[in-house]
Amino acid sequence: MRQIKRLTLVFIICIFQGCSEPEDVAREQSPSEQAPTQDLIDLITRETALKAQADHFIPVEHYQLDNGMKVVLSKDPRASVASLSFYYGVGYRNESIAQTGVSSLVQSIMMDAKLGDEQVTIAALAQQLGAKVNASVREDFSAYYAQMPGYKIEPFIWAHAKQLSHLYSQDYNLLTQKLALKKQRQYHQMNPLYGFPWHYLKMLAYRDAESKRSLFTTPQEKLDKPLINKFVSERYQMNNVTLVVTGNFDPIWVKSLVKSYFTDFKREKSLEELVETLISPTVASQTKTLPSIPKNAYAVAFHMPQKDSKDYLAMWVVSQWLLSKEGDLAKVFIDKYQITNQIEGGINFLSGFHFFNRDPALLTFSFIAEKAVSSAQVTSYFDEALSPLMQGALTSDLLREMKVAWRVAYYKRLEQDGGLYRGELLASLLAMGKEPRVINDIESQVNALNSADIANAMRQYVANNKRISLTVTQQSDNGGENEN
Repeated sequence: MRQIKRLTLVFIICIFQGCSEPEDVAREQSPSEQAPTQDLIDLITRETALKAQADHFIPVEHYQLDNGMKVVLSKDPRASVASLSFYYGVGYRNESIAQTGVSSLVQSIMMDAKLGDEQVTIAALAQQLGAKVNASVREDFSAYYAQMPGYKIEPFIWAHAKQLSHLYSQDYNLLTQKLALKKQRQYHQMNPLYGFPWHYLKMLAYRDAESKRSLFTTPQEKLDKPLINKFVSERYQMNNVTLVVTGNFDPIWVKSLVKSYFTDFKREKSLEELVETLISPTVASQTKTLPSIPKNAYAVAFHMPQKDSKDYLAMWVVSQWLLSKEGDLAKVFIDKYQITNQIEGGINFLSGFHFFNRDPALLTFSFIAEKAVSSAQVTSYFDEALSPLMQGALTSDLLREMKVAWRVAYYKRLEQDGGLYRGELLASLLAMGKEPRVINDIESQVNALNSADIANAMRQYVANNKRISLTVTQQSDNGGENEN
């Protein structure tokens, strides 16, 4: 913490705009000063990158500070940028009724923290350094992201430490933060024609009040600083955070930065003392009426198996196949009946990587109808699309196609945004109690699945009596619930 106080924003910006870059970057920019063995190092680096590309091998290093903070590093020399992500094991399912909305409030407070002597926010810092920052709160985790050239990582590690200090000091205007959150809810949930996509579906899928909460739940008016401080002291502690760095960066340098900026944060009480909310899945069907929408929309969902299981991997493959252009949903809804132009969804759709939320995760499929169709027809078309897999009609060629569709979607996502999604998967594996390096075993586990595994998982988890369905319509024809 003493080092943080000595650093000013001006000094940080100066450092990372060229005054003092890491040695490896400086050498790359000054070929005449390179060591004689640099050509050999470059050759080895290229060969390693080619091997990683060919074999999809993902290098992973994982360690933990004495205060409990977990760190995962995964370098990709092919990437043009580095991604820095802090994941806290807390989301709006962890809120008590009295704390409703506190997760989003804490995120807003963190992002609004004033940094350094110039008192600018993290967004202003990112703009000055040519970087990108964002944050999100989901059911079971909160995340803070930054993406930048690898040699500009330090100001964002420094900034997050400052954000935490700001949060602990309670030096913020609570009324201002509540108003900002209400504006976000208005913009993201109330203004769009269909609301925040399919948050109604999640409210249908669970009985417990915590799981029914929307991402943009309005905070309780009685939510005060003591309640927020209690929440922070329980959840925003070092043994509940994982830092993941992916993309192109210097791991040795990053480890020194983490040690410098975070070892002074103290370890608090064990998280094992906190009682987690019991998640209560349910099955339901509902029609929501939104008179302002131009077209009707439909969605179905299914509760997924336990994440650490063969059935879960099978359903992951099934979901990617059904959502692909060659999949059965596209054949039925787009090609045959021409009801829609696009089907969206997936496991944990819009809620993070497949493994992140606590069990049971939700698999969703949704679309906006381009022509009139009844809910009964939609149900029958879903049955038609799912029937071949439910009945086990999987040839070896079809199973191969399904695995190819999964592989394409999986690796495409891992390579997106400088490895941001790779980092999310690594953090979620760690949250499951696994070593992050098992990311390299996922493909072989998928390859080991056979047609019987697919059919068994389909029959167990995608049966008609386990379906959650939602219709969002312009007008109610069956006494549907109006949304005001």
